[in-house]
Amino acid sequence: MNAFTSLILTQLTVPPGDLIYYIVLVFAVASALQSAFNHWRVSEFPQAKRAFAGLGILLGAQILMFVLSGLGWQQIIEPRTILPPLDRAFIAFGIIWITWLYAFPEPNRGADAAATLLSLLILVILGVSLLTWQAQIADPQFASLSYNQTFDDWSWQIGSLLLALVGIAILFIRRPDGMWNGITLLFLGFLGHVGHLFSRSKEIIRGSCVWRIWRRIPCY
Repeated sequence: MNAFTSLILTQLTVPPGDLIYYIVLVFAVASALQSAFNHWRVSEFPQAKRAFAGLGILLGAQILMFVLSGLGWQQIIEPRTILPPLDRAFIAFGIIWITWLYAFPEPNRGADAAATLLSLLILVILGVSLLTWQAQIADPQFASLSYNQTFDDWSWQIGSLLLALVGIAILFIRRPDGMWNGITLLFLGFLGHVGHLFSRSKEIIRGSCVWRIWRRIPCY
């Protein structure tokens, strides 16, 4: 990877460059949300209503990440303390709701409850991760520690890998319309997490920037 490419990829993963990245994500999801809303208004199909609801949840998460990234850029919050665990939680959250969107286009109370409970579990794990990460960097011995080198990051990656695999399996079993779109998204995200773990184990810092972007693909 040449120096110019590495610089571009790095800038897309740290403030203020990641603000541009989140703006693109917000507009991508907002565009899909508008399309789903128009389809729902014209047809009143329950599938369109569920797509609108799911995309609304994803858009809300994207906007939250954009706002927090902006606050971190302005040093209103400490970006190193808050954003790394939040980024991992955001990706896992996105995988859950992408699976829900593609695998359960028809009303399904069990799937709704499972997605909601998993999302709440992600919030609980995020809270624990924030506490452990803050405790680590508060220790002068680990003041320069990168989040990519922590057990917390490894746990998030493994958890997201498992969520992606479960999502792919559910899509294969249920075979809904558009299943291959969902499988493609989840598989690309799966590759991103595998690449991140590989670069992490090899301490390839520049290469890790590529996978930090790639693994967010399901959140589109």
